[in-house]
Amino acid sequence: MNNDGSIHFSDGTPLDKQYETMYLGNEINREINIQHEISNKMQEVRCTWQKLHVYWKATNASKKWQLIIYDAVVRSKLLYGLETLHLTQGMAKKLDVFQLKGLRKILGWETTFINRSNTNDRVYHRATEIAFPKEGDNRVIRRFSDFHRDRKAKLLGHVLRSNNQDPLRQISFQPDSAERVYYGKKRIGKPRQNWIHQTCKHIYEDVLHKASYNAQRAQNCQVLEQAVARKF
Repeated sequence: MNNDGSIHFSDGTPLDKQYETMYLGNEINREINIQHEISNKMQEVRCTWQKLHVYWKATNASKKWQLIIYDAVVRSKLLYGLETLHLTQGMAKKLDVFQLKGLRKILGWETTFINRSNTNDRVYHRATEIAFPKEGDNRVIRRFSDFHRDRKAKLLGHVLRSNNQDPLRQISFQPDSAERVYYGKKRIGKPRQNWIHQTCKHIYEDVLHKASYNAQRAQNCQVLEQAVARKF
């Protein structure tokens, strides 16, 4: 590193500075802009979506097959790696809107702007009926945002079950507990929401069906107990 802060290789060639890059299939940028990462993922998935159209036309695929492939391929590609991020309500809704556009196109349904009866819930219900028509089949076409919350919960359970020497656990929780590591005061303007609090809140209120999670020690102990018991 030179006095001006620039970095050079041993032969004197300067190291190029990059605003963003791809690592293990996910984008890393200097501002940690989650919104930008989601938009890039959607753009990539649209390319996959277009390729599937060609396949379906060539094979004359049924709506059932299209729905199953769409739910498996598009969902997997879009949500890959996102379980490590906390999405605001607006970001989560953006995932569902993207999903609904694909489902409506497969079903051949108009938007609610044109036909008020084609509500979002009706789209999911009809897609489930077509994709899994057998009686007793409990599988459903779920919202992408619901899958994202469940994957966050599974990751949190994995971290809590890890031993105290695990680096991921060390930077997240205090030893042998579900108490967050204290990092000091946040800078002004820092978002109040964070991954650990919101994921624990989801587990406590939606999985354990309890009310008003506020990160109390007793509540965190219950979350830890359920994680050890592999309830999520």
